[in-house]
Formats: sequence, structure tokens, C-alpha cells
Amino acid sequence: MGTLRLFATGPLSVWFVLLFSPLASSQDKPAPIVIGESITIHSTILQEDRSILIYKPDGYTESTARYPVLYLLDAEAHLVHTGSMVNYMASLGIMPKLLIVGIINADRGRDMTPKPKNGVDKDFPSGGGAEQFLSFINQEVKPFIKSHYRTDVYEILAGTSLSGLFSINTLLTHSTDFNAYFAISPALWWDKQAVPQVAETVLTKAVTRKTFLYFTLCPDDSELLQESTNRLKRILENRQADGLSWQFKFISDETHNSVVHLGLYWALKALYKNWQLAQVDNLAKLEQHYRLLSAQYGYPIEVPEEQLNSLGYQLLFGGKAFESIAVFKRNVARFPTSSNAYDSLGDAYKLAGELLLAKSSYEKAYSLGKEANSLNLASYLNNVEQVKKLINQQSQKK
Repeated sequence: MGTLRLFATGPLSVWFVLLFSPLASSQDKPAPIVIGESITIHSTILQEDRSILIYKPDGYTESTARYPVLYLLDAEAHLVHTGSMVNYMASLGIMPKLLIVGIINADRGRDMTPKPKNGVDKDFPSGGGAEQFLSFINQEVKPFIKSHYRTDVYEILAGTSLSGLFSINTLLTHSTDFNAYFAISPALWWDKQAVPQVAETVLTKAVTRKTFLYFTLCPDDSELLQESTNRLKRILENRQADGLSWQFKFISDETHNSVVHLGLYWALKALYKNWQLAQVDNLAKLEQHYRLLSAQYGYPIEVPEEQLNSLGYQLLFGGKAFESIAVFKRNVARFPTSSNAYDSLGDAYKLAGELLLAKSSYEKAYSLGKEANSLNLASYLNNVEQVKKLINQQSQKK
């Protein structure tokens, strides 16, 4: 394994000004919304410095949860829109929250392409470095990410065009390196369709490990790209069902460049098609749902904080305050650094008439939120003040 040297860590920020807010003034300064971190790793395998972008899921700093990892290639173009989409889909319960590790290109033609069978490709003279680049990801990037961030065992590799070629080539040559592979308009024409040729041999063998592949085409893709990708599709259609599940989608009304966002969206929807929870009314059904997901994806999946929270409020607004308190208390025990979990428990205590317990929970939410610089801090403080007023009113009546 190569030696890692971390040169710099800094925030990824989006700058904004609230132009129409009555709270804004000419003296206000723009404030950053920090969406992640940028790091520089020195790779001894590639013998160069490489930039990595980390997009954290919403609530990461206030949680103790671990997250599946999406390794996103061509990150300079696709990290921000992909991260925003993933966070939004996760907030709707369509999929889990993910930690996104975006790898910025240095020499894309070199890193994304397998070694040509017939010497140097005149259009990509530096091509053929895919094996080294994969070693960089596996031996240098992954260990760093696992030691510095809270990751789960499930890993996704996503690429488009040349990096889509890299994703499919990795599936064929190192199928156990990732659990799921996304390839949007993959450049399978490379080296006279060498990768589909490999697929014709490799995919005759049974795949026992649960693995998922999603790939796409669009009308704007070149004739050679469509021909080579459809060749892979035919190979997959003619094999027996086993541990490898796959889906293909032709995405109309998009270009080779614009299709990436929709391609990744549909890939995530397909991978997590059973993730969204049907309406449940008790904790036992909720936990059963995640046991089934654990069996489907092949690793233990705990009930997320948001789902416990959702069930708690469903019970609370259904007139089952004390049952909701039990669920919220479970959430607090599971996620003791979450200001939102304590705030929700405070809501349940308040509605149940347990005002002193509500006050204690709200104050804990405010304290944790302040430590984490939560965007909900003003709401937490308002809850503390409101419950204090109710306690005072209650005392005066006595």
C-alpha cells in the first residue's frame, strides 16, 4: 500500500446573500454554506498528488450513524449536483443517506481506460492506466476514507462516458471491489470494444455475490457508443439470473453531457427501489422492514434516525403520545448527539403534558445544536422559551 500524505483540508462552500430578508442589511456579509471538504492526497501508486472532494450527508456532524459510500468519478463536474440530489432523495425516504467521495481528474484518458490490446491508442496516447487507478482507489483512497469518516461497508462506483467505461471494466475484472456499479453512456467503443469482448467471457461465469449494475444510453450518444453498449446489454440478457442484477435505461431528450444527472437519478432509484417504507404504525414493523433490507443488500442496516422520528410523530399526531415517547427515547439512545432527536422527544413530552421533561429535552436539543452550528438553532431556542412560558403559566394557576 502506498503512503498517504494529506496536504490540505478545507471546506467546500457555496456563498449566498439573503437579498430580500428583512434581517439583511448593507452591512451583512455573505455566509458560507459548507457542503463538504476538499483534501489532497499524495499517491505513491500514481506518483502524483490527487484531489478528493467529500460531500457529507445532511446531519452528519450531529449524528453517529455510518453511511454507504458513493465513489463518484469526474467529481469536478458532478459532485455538487449529485450530492444535492442524493440528499433530497434521502430526505424523502427514497434511499439512504450516502457519503459521497468525489475523485477529481488529473489525466482522464490515462486513468479511465484499460490497457489497449494493440499498443498505444493514437487518440489517447497516455491511455491504459485503469488498473493503476483502481489500485489507487482501493489501496489509498478507501483506507483514508474509512479511517477519517463514518462509513458503512456498502460501496457504489459511478462514472459517465470514459469513467462509465472504467466502472464496467472494474465490474468485469474486479467484481468484488464494489457492491454496485453505475455507468452513464459508457464509452464501451474503447479499443475496438475490448471491454464488451471481456464481458462475453467473464459473464458466462456465475456471480454469487450480490452485485448491481445500472447503465444507460441517450439519443445523442455516438453510433459506436450505442452499438457497443447494446452489445453488453445483449450479453446480459442471455445469461442466467444469479447474484448479478442489472438494469438498462434509454433516456430520451438528453445529450451525452446533460444525461448524467438523470442517469444517476434513475440508477439510485433502481438500486434502492424497495427502500421506501410503506406506512407502518409500530416499531416492530419498522424494524422488520430494515431486516428485509439487510437481507437484500447483504449487510446489517439499522433503522435510520429519520424513520424513527417519522414513526414517532405519526404516533404522536395519532393520539398515542406515550407510545411516541418510547420511539423518540429509542432514537435519543441510538443517536445521542442528535439535536433533532432531542427536540422531537421534547415535542412528545410537551403534548403529553410532561412540561419539565419537555424543557429538559428542548434544552439538550439547543445545546447540541449550538455545538454543531445547526441551521435549526433558532427553532430549538424558541421551543425552550415556549415551554418555559407554559411552565410559568401552570405555576401561576396553582
